[in-house]
Amino acid sequence: VGPRCAAALVTCSAILFAGFMWMGLTRPSMSLHIDLPLLYSVRPDLADLKALLEYMQVDKLLQNQVSVWESIVSLAGWSAQGDVNSAIALFLYAGWAVLLPVIDMCLILAAAFLKLREGSREEAGMWTARAMKLSRNLSKLSMLDVSVMGSMIVVASLRTLREKGVIVEVCLGAVFLLVAEICHYVAAGIAHVAFAAPAPAREVPKSLSVGSASSTNPGFDCEESCGGSEDSASSPSEP
Repeated sequence: VGPRCAAALVTCSAILFAGFMWMGLTRPSMSLHIDLPLLYSVRPDLADLKALLEYMQVDKLLQNQVSVWESIVSLAGWSAQGDVNSAIALFLYAGWAVLLPVIDMCLILAAAFLKLREGSREEAGMWTARAMKLSRNLSKLSMLDVSVMGSMIVVASLRTLREKGVIVEVCLGAVFLLVAEICHYVAAGIAHVAFAAPAPAREVPKSLSVGSASSTNPGFDCEESCGGSEDSASSPSEP
């Protein structure tokens, strides 16, 4: 893939990543609600309280949808009140699961544009290599994929509650985040193949080169030594 084609693909992936990332952060990722008819069938003793539960609108009180952005705002509020656990969760979730993938995508996009300017500016190649090296390190720390898979695992583990009338589901926001992470993977893969600096050629020491030459040509040293001995024998000795 040429630099221009790779830069175009990386740019398209970055635009899709930004759009899906924004929709994934603002749309609900998980939902919780109560299925009262199913709850009555599982718990017949609650049928006598049906009128009271419907009057109190328990199903609406226990219905909730949460997005990543709402979670970050709530964690920030609890952290400001002195909750240490919320501060740790805010650092891990907002920092490693949200901020690091965005920074990594910005580095990949910057490397793509710097690669196009290598012919006009000498330092562009150096900055491209540095951006790709930093991107490679940040990609090992970003946890957006871990966050999405964790949400799906939590929902799958709570499927047993569905039989009791408690429904926990994955919403569209988690799907958008998953698509955003796929775009991130595509951009990183293209960039690491097209913009990676070639491995520097290793210089062979002269001793090794002479040794290799003598090993490949066994008569190399013998000819020189024989020639040297013949010259010494043919030269008359001084009195």
